[in-house]
Amino acid sequence: MTNINFKQSLVLIVFLLLSGHIFSQSITGLNGWKIFIDPGHSQKENMGLYNYSEAEKVLRVALALQNMFLAQTDISNVYLSRLTDSDLISLEGRTTLANTLGPDFYYSIHSDAGGPASNSTLMLYGGWRSNGMTIEKTPIGGAAYGAILNDDLSGAMRIPTRGNFADRNFYLGVVDNHENKWPYLHVNRTTNMTSLLSEAGFHTNPRQQQLNMNAQWKELEALSAFRSFLEFHGINRPAIGVATGIITDEDTGLPLNGINVKIGEKEYNTDSYESLFNKYSTNPKELANGFYWISGLNPGSDVEVVFSSPFFQTKSQNLSIITNPNGRTHQNLSFLDVKLTSVVPAIVESVTSEKGLSSVKPSTPVFVKFSRKMDKGTIESAISINQAASLTYSWSDDFTLAINTSQLAFLTNYSVIIDGSIGKNLLTGQFLDGDKDGNEGGNYTFEFTTSPEDTNPPVIIDNSPVNSEVVSVIRPVIRLVFNEIISAASIGVDAIKLKLHDGNYISGEVSHAVVNGKSVIHFFPATDLVDNNSYNIEIAAGLKDEWGNGTDSQIITFSVKENRIETLTNIDKFDAITNWWQPQASGSTVGIVTEQTSQGLNTTFLNKTVSTTGSLRLSYGWNISHGAPYIRLYIAPAAAQNANKFNKSHVLQVYMFGDGSNNQFRFMIRDGLGTLETTQWVSINWIGWKLVSWNLSSDPVFGWVNGNGILDGTNFYMDGFHFRYVAGANQAGTLYFEDLRFVTLLGETPTHINEETKNDVVIYPNPAREIINLNSTSSIQEIRVINLSGNLVKLIKPGSDKAVVNVSDFQPGLYIFNVLSDNKWNNYKVIVER
Repeated sequence: MTNINFKQSLVLIVFLLLSGHIFSQSITGLNGWKIFIDPGHSQKENMGLYNYSEAEKVLRVALALQNMFLAQTDISNVYLSRLTDSDLISLEGRTTLANTLGPDFYYSIHSDAGGPASNSTLMLYGGWRSNGMTIEKTPIGGAAYGAILNDDLSGAMRIPTRGNFADRNFYLGVVDNHENKWPYLHVNRTTNMTSLLSEAGFHTNPRQQQLNMNAQWKELEALSAFRSFLEFHGINRPAIGVATGIITDEDTGLPLNGINVKIGEKEYNTDSYESLFNKYSTNPKELANGFYWISGLNPGSDVEVVFSSPFFQTKSQNLSIITNPNGRTHQNLSFLDVKLTSVVPAIVESVTSEKGLSSVKPSTPVFVKFSRKMDKGTIESAISINQAASLTYSWSDDFTLAINTSQLAFLTNYSVIIDGSIGKNLLTGQFLDGDKDGNEGGNYTFEFTTSPEDTNPPVIIDNSPVNSEVVSVIRPVIRLVFNEIISAASIGVDAIKLKLHDGNYISGEVSHAVVNGKSVIHFFPATDLVDNNSYNIEIAAGLKDEWGNGTDSQIITFSVKENRIETLTNIDKFDAITNWWQPQASGSTVGIVTEQTSQGLNTTFLNKTVSTTGSLRLSYGWNISHGAPYIRLYIAPAAAQNANKFNKSHVLQVYMFGDGSNNQFRFMIRDGLGTLETTQWVSINWIGWKLVSWNLSSDPVFGWVNGNGILDGTNFYMDGFHFRYVAGANQAGTLYFEDLRFVTLLGETPTHINEETKNDVVIYPNPAREIINLNSTSSIQEIRVINLSGNLVKLIKPGSDKAVVNVSDFQPGLYIFNVLSDNKWNNYKVIVER
């Protein structure tokens, strides 16, 4: 690692300038002009997908741009803020160096981060709003250059643009007057010369990042910046002759590796695992960009482009090399995208079923995935099975066959053969390579075993409230989780009814969702319940599983003792999603499958006990080969939501729709000193809506990054939500959030997130496997342990302030501990795991 000081920078820059004079300088008009090129970040900062960082990429764009200036123009000076991947220089160091050297223009090169589908360019010059007008910093010119580069770079990269903005307008919105009338970004605010920061696509977009790895792609970005600077100065641009494009597989539409592209004597081979991608992946099939770039062609000529590979049909196509010298870069690039047809016979890539091939439940499909688009009729004709059985088929796409198993017997072994002399692919009509020897023909055989018949009705495995619970929320979410999927047709409007004990029914709404093979049914009361009263949850008979097994009717009783809310302030109701970053935009997010990970608005999963039209959706996928997969869902300090400040007297709350994944979640806030403080981790071991709370006055506090585990000062605000993978937890899922808020309470303090404390009784650990400890400040007279069916499973009379309950022989699930202490009964939820 090299920490560059000012004198060292000057020595290195002088060396580069002297070495640049060996090139011919055919473009004139820049004599006397000086540019400072700043490749953003240092070393491997802002890691993008596939272990390739923004810092590495933009340095190479900067070096290519510097070479173009020195080799082709009469420019006086080209300075760089850093020269190698080992250089480490701060933001202050960059702008101080630039101000000392005194260039005419400061150009900061970046790429962006966001969701996996996000990909666009963005230009940011120094500016703000005053009296309804956008004001650009002086000396001006960043806006003018940004307007040129915005169109040029977007066209050359063939991606959308978000535009060319004054930086304070972009980050704080277009208003009549900004409070701070100076540039928002450091590189615009503290530089004494004209400046611009560019974002060239997203290093968190899988398609873009695989292109970013290519050396010629980085030259393409530099060429766009170079020609834009010439246009900015009103200098005629030279003609260029370039053929470029993307080569894809006609079957899959995916980019292709190792394709030879030839125009006359000029050749180009697209990147391959052997030539490039082995640096970033151990999977030879993971990465491809299909990008080719052949320069030095005669502008205005007609050429023949030949694409060839041992694995694809050779393709020849004529191309006119366009020329428009004083046009934008994309008006001088001859784009030719082609699809090549494979000559490799198709194989079966995988055979899967919902619960594996050793226990296929009749009525659930078996999926056969092929490597190429298949001729569906011939494949279906090629299938035979060893037992007398009637099979029917459907296709989810041209690659994936679904075999219907509804007519198969239970507890039976089946062997299926796909005849390689009958089944063909769609595009070339080659027979299936069933035995995977590289040649057409040969049978593919697979086996599976059907499951036993299900004759058991659905069972409630988790519910809230539980029987005999005293709830502190005046309008609770009624939640029932079943061990299997409930047929939607069997869930009527009266599937769940809520009744005041010995009184009237409470109006409300029933909803049903399926999560990870389990049904969760909610009842949302339409009105507040009556404090200090008991209620019955009446669950109708006849809720049926997919086999037609129906439930008996059930009743769960609970009572309400309201923990009164004195004040309630919403931070975000999530009716619209604004100011929340995509998970990939935070450098703290690591170890994710980016294609599966994103946040956005949802209007289907709603908690009807609060006034809402939307929820925040977080979909995630963990790459468990990473040491510690982690997501930071961040909201910036300047976000409008953070105008609502809170302090230690408040309880921070959010409704969360859990997926039962056992991954973990926590709040993250900034206290009065701006340090990052957090609650303890919460295991997401529930399915459906639940109110998660952090009592800032009494619950544990932990520091993160610059935090110290102490809530200092006042005026706290949200930094976001954090999530992490736990060994053995689900590797993918979706969570939803509603009503992020803070409240002050009258009466009892809400329950701790991971332990329950009422009347000075502490229960731990929770969840538990072997034993559960109870500590009290007074004598514990009696403990009754009740299961979800309402049955008493254990009775203990300790007669002391401590007790130990052995749960090693309990079935896993949720239990209620009714504890009599100090002549008062209180209920505690305890989870037993295995």
